[in-house]
Amino acid sequence: MENKVSASLGEDDYKIIMDAIQTVKERLPFLLSLSAQERQRLTKFGDKSRSFAGKALEVATQYPNFLPGTFDLADLQKDVKLYDQLASIETSLSQLEDMLEATCLQTGAEVMRSALGIYQALKGSADSLGLGPILADLSMRFARTGSGKAAKQGSSG
Repeated sequence: MENKVSASLGEDDYKIIMDAIQTVKERLPFLLSLSAQERQRLTKFGDKSRSFAGKALEVATQYPNFLPGTFDLADLQKDVKLYDQLASIETSLSQLEDMLEATCLQTGAEVMRSALGIYQALKGSADSLGLGPILADLSMRFARTGSGKAAKQGSSG
């Protein structure tokens, strides 16, 4: 099987990347964390809603006199601009996240494939090399327990 990920990341590059992520967080201090319940209660804002809101903003901008005096049109315009910017950032980060996840999955699979190769080779020569205790330790990865659920969990990770 081919090794699709044969790369390394220098400590300097790793630090630069982690610092860049921290900078993004610092530049967006207003970012929120929402619970599942809070997310569920929010009005959804998809493509149709975006179009609706854009038309409503256009009407409000052209005819501001019909709006209640407490309505802050400038705040709405600011929110629309922020939403557009955040959505663009989110798209870019989502693409990056997908690539990171795929690369982590591939790299992990390659690590595990190599580790299994070492394990198989060790199974054939552990006794002659005096490495029985190490083989026993590695074998714990595949140990099965009495319950089916625990056995299934033990063989999946």
